[in-house]
Amino acid sequence: MFRSILRIKPIKYVPALAVSAYAIHYNLTQFHAQQQNNFINLDTQQQSGASDDDPIRKPFRTFTDEIDVDSAISSFPTVIPHAEYSKEPFELVGHGVRSVTFIGFKVYGIGIYIAQRDIPKALEILKQFSINNPVLPDDDSYVGVAKAIIDNPSESDQVVYDLLDNGVRFLSRVSPLRNTDFNHLKDGLIKSILSGHKDVDTKQQLNQGLEELKAVFNGFRGSVPKDDVLVMEMLSNGSLALSHVNQKSGEVKKMGVVKNPLIGKTLMWKYLSSTKPLSESLRQSCTTGFGAILDHYGNGGK
Repeated sequence: MFRSILRIKPIKYVPALAVSAYAIHYNLTQFHAQQQNNFINLDTQQQSGASDDDPIRKPFRTFTDEIDVDSAISSFPTVIPHAEYSKEPFELVGHGVRSVTFIGFKVYGIGIYIAQRDIPKALEILKQFSINNPVLPDDDSYVGVAKAIIDNPSESDQVVYDLLDNGVRFLSRVSPLRNTDFNHLKDGLIKSILSGHKDVDTKQQLNQGLEELKAVFNGFRGSVPKDDVLVMEMLSNGSLALSHVNQKSGEVKKMGVVKNPLIGKTLMWKYLSSTKPLSESLRQSCTTGFGAILDHYGNGGK
């Protein structure tokens, strides 16, 4: 179903969108040692209070543990060591601010993260694409091919599609820049999911999943102060799990799960799309993160 909606043209493989420039020093020795098994050796049972020997937190101290997205909200972590639903670590891909363009009204800050366990899968998709792609740039390594693709807006949309279609999991962290409420958050998500889909059949397919999304929000009423966080995590079965974080109290509430996989895939595709992006700053940041992971993980992989 998702393939029929988002596929633009047939492709063999499309490369991977990967980790943020802030995460490029992630234990490369460990990665290459485990690459033949297509797996990064991770301790997924770690708690947020990491020790100096923590293999997830430690690399980020070379740069920073947090990144400023906007002055109106708290900094975002560059790594989430223990996601609420999957209990797995996620690394930052990129970040930005969503604005209403015609008046320059800033709506929310957003960060996109990738599951650490899925990084080898993303790199394998990238490698296979470079092997099968008959049109090569001047740099004919698969890293060079991937960079040429990601710099092309129409091709990079297919990059995102193929990652999602092959089960690479992303997590979005959305923080409103002004006081709002759950109803407005819900309406904004629905508008983003439906944007650009004009045919009746597509909207009907999406509406089936949107009813699940509405049901999740029905259990949550009232205001959402600026700086609170809405977390949306893709699960291994394609579901989209939602949580609300109260920044003042630190309380995290699991809101519920949308089981229809089309909703999570479509929403993440819209966040990561280069064609009419929801946030241009997010698109540019993700492209930077993608280039960084190619340079530091990919050059030894061909």
